[in-house]
Amino acid sequence: MFNVMIVEDSKPIARNIKQQVEAVHPQLRVTAVCYNGLDAIAELQRQPIDLVITDIRMPRMDGLALIEEARNLNPDLVFLILSGYSDFNYARQALRLGVTEYLLKPLDTNELSLALDRIFDKLYATFLQKLAEDISEFVMLGNPDGFITLPAHWRRYCMAVARSGYFKFGNIALDRDKIEPFCAECFPDTEYIIAASTGDAEKIIILACDELSGLDQRMLRFHERLQTSHRPAYLAVGPVETQPERMNSLYKRLTRFLDQNVKPGLPQCWFVETQDNPDAQQPDAIEERAKNNCLAFVRNNRAEALQEELHRLVSHWEEHQFSVYRIKIWLYELFREIFSVFHHDMVDELLAISESYRDIGQQVTQELMSAMKREEPRTELIRSIEQFFQSNLHRQISMKELCGVLNYSPTYIIRVVKQSHGMTPIEYFNKLKMDEARKMLDSGGSIKIRDIADALGFSNQHYFSKVFKQYVGCNPSEYHASK
Repeated sequence: MFNVMIVEDSKPIARNIKQQVEAVHPQLRVTAVCYNGLDAIAELQRQPIDLVITDIRMPRMDGLALIEEARNLNPDLVFLILSGYSDFNYARQALRLGVTEYLLKPLDTNELSLALDRIFDKLYATFLQKLAEDISEFVMLGNPDGFITLPAHWRRYCMAVARSGYFKFGNIALDRDKIEPFCAECFPDTEYIIAASTGDAEKIIILACDELSGLDQRMLRFHERLQTSHRPAYLAVGPVETQPERMNSLYKRLTRFLDQNVKPGLPQCWFVETQDNPDAQQPDAIEERAKNNCLAFVRNNRAEALQEELHRLVSHWEEHQFSVYRIKIWLYELFREIFSVFHHDMVDELLAISESYRDIGQQVTQELMSAMKREEPRTELIRSIEQFFQSNLHRQISMKELCGVLNYSPTYIIRVVKQSHGMTPIEYFNKLKMDEARKMLDSGGSIKIRDIADALGFSNQHYFSKVFKQYVGCNPSEYHASK
């Protein structure tokens, strides 16, 4: 339901317009009727209005001046002009002011109905876009006391979390524009919302389930389509819900399920009915023995024995289809004891570029063989990393791409950058992006935060603001206002 204001100096005509609007479109509710532009401006400051239907020639303030003034109060207002004058100058000014529809009096009911249908579609699309942003902010803030208002006809909904790669961060970004066609194809007869999550490689899909049949098969089909553009792709589908306030906890459950259950090179779609995570276990006896043996072989420079031990371990992982989460915990423990400078991203990036269990084994072997050589940071490598980052501030890059360009392993690059700058390569890349964002904000003018986010390769404004606050200490709007 959207709120409508009618501005017309003739009371009988205003009353007639109100009756016709509510008769032809029940989703539009007339909540205010004003008889001149000044009264309309005052009323806009008292209550939320979505659509203003106004005459042009009125006392005290005409319709065009009203539109220009109202834009300053609410740039998102939609306007429909009803006028007895077909003067081209009026129409040209209306177009300049962004008026959505221009109808001539006397009103034709069919024309009014068609115009209101177009306006409603525009208002509803804007509402869904804002709702997607609210859902993103809701899950990013992690506020269990927050509340989301879904459309009134959405009595039931289903949430799914889609992910490109093993982790929500550091993988190839999962862009809304790329998965939108898959949603339209797999869910053509229902409404849906695509919202950003806490990581660029993850998206939240909310489906209206009131009249939806065959949900499981549709989700499996959506997962198949997702893999055509993002591989490996993983999908966790939650149960049908009725309470919007449960979105926060539901998202946490689904994203945690993905964190703990994705398997190397094995794209999968899960239907998550409970909070059980069966693979979240402690290392078994074989893993414990392998860790101790690898430590001994690295410290004693026994390269051949190390390779054989890792080969046996990888075969064990593959035979029992261990999750990336479980392998990650094992690598954390091993690398923490081997490398003097250790950061969790060293392991995460190694896993992110590995497409199979065998790939993981090769990457780990390469890292441990490197550790035996006691390689030191190189000034030339740091310079190459700086140049690559500065040349690519306009987009997102992955560790896999960086390693391919520089021809070094992810763990070695992370170790070098950590020793040089005190942070991981991706953290340093984001710092350079935020330095550039500050320069843009310092330049003055009315530059929009969304435009800065786009210029620096962030697909979501909320995520950009979150990263900016991590590095600068305040959000972009606060920083800009302080200048």
